[in-house]
Amino acid sequence: MIILSFILIFLWAPLDRKQVSLEKSVLEFNLNEDIQFSYKTYNYDDIEPEKERISRNRIKYRWTLDNIPAFVDEPYMPNWSHIIPYIRFSPKEFVYDGYKGNMESWKKFGYWINDLNANRRDLPQETVDQIKELIHDVEDDREKVRLIYNYMQSRTRYVSIQLGLGGLQPSEAAIVDKKGYGDCKDLTNYTQALLDIAGIKSYYALIRSGADEIDVDPEFPYNYFNHAILCVVLEDDTLWLETTSSIVPYGYIGINNSDRYVLLITEQGGKLTKTPGYNIKDNEIKQYANISLSDQGNISANLNKQFSGFAFEERLGITLAGKQRQKDFLLNNIKVNNAEIVDLEYKELFDPLPRIQKHIKLNARNYVSRAGERIFFRPVIFNKNVSVVPSTKERVYDFELDGYLYHNDSIVWSLPSGYKPGYIPEDARLVTPFGSYHLNYDYNQKKGKLIVRRKYYEKTGKFDAEEFVKFALFRRAIYQNDRNKIVLVQD
Repeated sequence: MIILSFILIFLWAPLDRKQVSLEKSVLEFNLNEDIQFSYKTYNYDDIEPEKERISRNRIKYRWTLDNIPAFVDEPYMPNWSHIIPYIRFSPKEFVYDGYKGNMESWKKFGYWINDLNANRRDLPQETVDQIKELIHDVEDDREKVRLIYNYMQSRTRYVSIQLGLGGLQPSEAAIVDKKGYGDCKDLTNYTQALLDIAGIKSYYALIRSGADEIDVDPEFPYNYFNHAILCVVLEDDTLWLETTSSIVPYGYIGINNSDRYVLLITEQGGKLTKTPGYNIKDNEIKQYANISLSDQGNISANLNKQFSGFAFEERLGITLAGKQRQKDFLLNNIKVNNAEIVDLEYKELFDPLPRIQKHIKLNARNYVSRAGERIFFRPVIFNKNVSVVPSTKERVYDFELDGYLYHNDSIVWSLPSGYKPGYIPEDARLVTPFGSYHLNYDYNQKKGKLIVRRKYYEKTGKFDAEEFVKFALFRRAIYQNDRNKIVLVQD
């Protein structure tokens, strides 16, 4: 049996860009009548092909799409896979580079991946002995996993070389062990081999990773996947390992792998399940700042900031940079004019969630503006600006939010001697279907301190198009409140 291998991953989406209409598009397959395949239409009425016998044993299949209007471009519009019409095609039985497989079910597809991965986890005796020595006298399986994961990270780096079956089949663990590099499949298979030495059960797992997430349809088996990770099964828990990073802590799979469908490759074939998600408050940017404001309008600040979960992931790269680059990055992000960094220190912590602690000492000249004897300044500081969303009453599509960070700020302002607040903005409390925002001011006259507390997050979800105006108003209210100013007058 001969089957065109491209059909394994074939997706027909003739309208693949915005603001371009489709007059007509035709797709034809000219196949041996013994070749069987499945197909499914998305975001359009089911399209059945015209069939024509063109010879004794060949059939032509013809699909037609026509008169599809252009798709407009709107902010926060859904992923293309939720809007444009397209058809997925998947073979029932196939042969790929000599490996016979079946994609009628996840279970059968998993058997094929098992065949590709078979007999590729043998390791040299020297490595076996090193792992046994590494975990000698360690009783806790979780600790064994951590030690082995760190061992793998210290000995390997990510390099992707894909020739022939290399895009689907991992290299032998012994080769990765010798050369010290591999792609996601190679490193996942290698880590699985190391855990085998410790007697710890794990499963090779396929996932669609990255920002260009494509929905996996559980009812339609298909090769959606572009990445491999490892699922580790303990007696009372399950761990997930991202094997391609030398710096990400064990047990953390990150924003590009969390809460997604994954195909576990087991002895009983493929099993579709989901990776765990992270709670919004797991992904927190927590800030505590002490700021002294002088009567000259200059500020001196001590700032402690903690990034956890996805926020940790976003900041991890800058912790590895040189000191000057760290300072340049910080000055570009705090949006304070005339700022000078006196001291900057990063510290990484990994339990219970990975997080980065940042300590900053900085000075800034002329932070305030003046009108006669009055001083004006913004009390909300050192935050990434919340942008205003253009509002439209003629919106076509529903909109999607991908809020994943929780902002929690406490800012203590020490006011200059001889001054007191002449005006403090009203507190703000916004609770909406799209998220929440709280801003509170507390003035201690005896101590001459103003405490500003701010908490803000946006939700993840899909919302009706007619709700977009309300979302835009929510964003605008945050934008305005963040920019409100305190007025100081002489005491």
